[in-house]
Amino acid sequence: MVKELNKTIPTEVAFGMADPQSMQAAISRLEARGVTTIAALPMFVSSHSPIIGNSRYILGLQPALAARTSLKTLDRVKTKSKIVFSPALDADPLISEILFDRAKALSPDPAKTNVVIIAHGPNDEEDNKLWLADMAKHAAHLRAKGFRSVEVLTHSNDADAAVKGAARAAFRLRVKTAGRDGITVVVPLLLSAGGIEEEVEGDLKGLKFTFASPLAPHPNLARWAQKQFAALTASAP
Repeated sequence: MVKELNKTIPTEVAFGMADPQSMQAAISRLEARGVTTIAALPMFVSSHSPIIGNSRYILGLQPALAARTSLKTLDRVKTKSKIVFSPALDADPLISEILFDRAKALSPDPAKTNVVIIAHGPNDEEDNKLWLADMAKHAAHLRAKGFRSVEVLTHSNDADAAVKGAARAAFRLRVKTAGRDGITVVVPLLLSAGGIEEEVEGDLKGLKFTFASPLAPHPNLARWAQKQFAALTASAP
């Protein structure tokens, strides 16, 4: 994706979840390329996460760490560049289209297919409601494309044992119920493979379903980045 973006926009990656050292290195590489305004694009599923607030703090865009973070301190980057910050993936229609493509790839007949979209989800219940509200917009997009039913859940992977256990039980029950009537496709609203998808799929052992690919790789992710960049730079002085 970065290779594609670099054709027209100087682009660097800061891997990690609000990692100051990674962000500093990416900023330094951009400044070495002559950049003076940096559009920070958080490629995370939701803006409703302490990771986003902590990232903004690291970049000097807010005075304190995220309200619900467990961290006590984080370093901040050193830069003379102007930094502007976009929302995360949230309910962007480009992401809805990726989820549709993932479900369609495994569904011979959408009208007979039940889709369950599962995301990592936050630990806080108020944040979780905001995640689910955005996910509901993705679900509406898939329903409009002809799928029999589309439901959304969060996995609460990092929450305490009671919350996580309840979320996993609800997820398994939802997929089990969907599997009684038609085809069931589980679509992970996760950025890429190599994370929690094996655990998520493992929660469904013994049930009848197919498990789709995560968001990446997909050309809509580069399109999302270009869209966010255009919006930020259009409003930057």
